[in-house]
Amino acid sequence: MSFSSWLSRGLIASAMSGCMLLAGCGENSGTDANAKAETVKEVPVEAAAPALEVASNDSAMPEGDAKPAKARGSQKKDADGVGDDIISKLELPSPASRNAVNSDDTDPSINPADAVHRGPWTSDMAAAKKQAKAEGKDILMDFTGSDWCGYCIELNKTVFSKDEFLKYAPKKFVLVELDFPKGFRLDPQIQQQNQALQSAFGIEGFPSIVLADADGRPYAQTGFQPGGPAKYIAHLEELRATKTARDAKFKAADGAKGVNRAKLLAEGLALLTGRDKQLSPEALLPAYATLANEIVALDADGSAGLKKDWGDRIKHAGFVARINKLNEFARENYENVPVMLTEIGRVEAEFKDYGAGLAQLRNFKFRILLTNKMFPEFHKASDAALAMTSLSAEERLEIMGLKLSILVRDRQFADAEKVLAGGLAAVKDDKAYTTQVHLFRARLAAVQKKAPEAKAAIKQARATGAEDLKEAIDQFEKDLLAELDNDAPLLNPKGN
Repeated sequence: MSFSSWLSRGLIASAMSGCMLLAGCGENSGTDANAKAETVKEVPVEAAAPALEVASNDSAMPEGDAKPAKARGSQKKDADGVGDDIISKLELPSPASRNAVNSDDTDPSINPADAVHRGPWTSDMAAAKKQAKAEGKDILMDFTGSDWCGYCIELNKTVFSKDEFLKYAPKKFVLVELDFPKGFRLDPQIQQQNQALQSAFGIEGFPSIVLADADGRPYAQTGFQPGGPAKYIAHLEELRATKTARDAKFKAADGAKGVNRAKLLAEGLALLTGRDKQLSPEALLPAYATLANEIVALDADGSAGLKKDWGDRIKHAGFVARINKLNEFARENYENVPVMLTEIGRVEAEFKDYGAGLAQLRNFKFRILLTNKMFPEFHKASDAALAMTSLSAEERLEIMGLKLSILVRDRQFADAEKVLAGGLAAVKDDKAYTTQVHLFRARLAAVQKKAPEAKAAIKQARATGAEDLKEAIDQFEKDLLAELDNDAPLLNPKGN
């Protein structure tokens, strides 16, 4: 058992076996508690290959048996609907996940006929936009895993293939299927298009239904809904009302000037990211980049607070776009570790003042180094990160967890103790952080069968006064003492 996995059994979640920092930890698209999408699979470091990719759950789930994913609305957002997390993922999937064809992943219980879209669906987004403009319609995009995703197939079977839907939808929408199959190959151009749209709209799970105007600007996002075609049609009409409200704000802005125009434009865009609309904040830009830049320009002195707000959003969108390019680069270079590390360094340099983004990039770089057993390089990079005074307490704990996992495995206990001593000195007046560092110390002592030192460290953890962690400390102590009473070694002969 690894050092970090022991920690995860107590108070501290393991940094090595937890969610990728940019993975969103399974927060998938949907509209409410009933909107379901297949979860995004978390890939452990130990089994991962150094590639960047958005990875969907590679378990084909029979109809009705898929585990419901959380709705997008459950993600932490501020009042304006801006998520604290980065939607674009930096993940380490296995090389097999890069293959378009993997027939072993398809479920034999799935009826192929249920996966086929009936009616006037197209897979060409450019053609769909031309048709939508010519006919005055909106666009409905279905991001689907047509031959493996249980809820995708159920949505097609119970809604999209029904005559009631097929009579309604073509009057309002141009229908676009954006498929991510596992049992057959797509045309390379269509596959590239679908991946680009997936990144552009921040799609994290399937099915995801995105509604857009004829210019391709999204205004709502939803997922699977039970209840059949009538209920789904009513739901789509509610979402289409979002565009009507947006356009009313934009029309009012056409008659306004200066900051008043900026406020109306901002209000129109804010309508698109409310919890009931489920549109990813990241999907707003670059689709609405022109308006966002105008909002910033109109509030030139920042008196309305819009310059900073939308300036930050624009910067964030730029970071997401750069990460998407890094994803594409990684798909071609995932086996060339030096090249990958150089490219990550370039992104770090480009966004050197973007704290949140740099934390994610550091985490990804560490995982590449660990995956490839480049431990000296990892220790050098992690030491440099821990020396940064600007490092958040949360990230500091995560990096220390990674370092301790390697140091304990290699029985470098003295170095591990130095890491923890440095950790205590680096952050002051943070009870939760200090508590967790002391529990790291207790675990390290227990690994060495130093019961008195382990108990003393737990006592110091209690002394921090972090009352909200009291129960967790109690359980940690109970588990740790039970392990110390066990005659079995806490490290196997190889230190794992």
